[in-house]
Amino acid sequence: MRDGLSHDAAVGGVQSAQAPEVYESCRAQQVLERPNTTTAEGLATAEAFALPLEVMIASLNDFVLVEDRAIEDAVVELLSTQHILAEPAGAAPLAAAHSAADRVRGKRIVLVVSGANVTVDQLRAILDRHSGD
Repeated sequence: MRDGLSHDAAVGGVQSAQAPEVYESCRAQQVLERPNTTTAEGLATAEAFALPLEVMIASLNDFVLVEDRAIEDAVVELLSTQHILAEPAGAAPLAAAHSAADRVRGKRIVLVVSGANVTVDQLRAILDRHSGD
C-alpha cells in the first residue's frame, strides 16, 4: 500500500529469533528452511512461501529478529500499561521497537498490534514467567 501511494514511510518486519526462517530467507533472497521453536504461534514459520517473500524483499526497509522472551515482555507491557491484550505475534512489533530503540528514538513510528488469539493457558504461562520481574 505504501508503494502504491508513493509514500516515503519506512516499513519494517519482525520475526521471532526462535523461528528465523522468513528473516533469513529475506536476507538470502530465496526460500530457506529453518528450525521453528517459537512460542509465538503467529510467527511460527519453518518455510516461507515464494510470493509473500517476494513482496517482503521488495517492500521492507528493515527486518528485526527478537527473542521470544522479549515478545512475552511486550505482551505483558501492553496488557499492564495500555490494557491491550495481544497474542505474542501481535506484540512482536513492540518488542522490535524496544530492540531498535536507538534507531527509532525521536521518530514518529506506528506499531501494528494485531491479534488476540491467546488462550487463557498461554496468557497464564506468560504472566507466571514474568511474575518475578
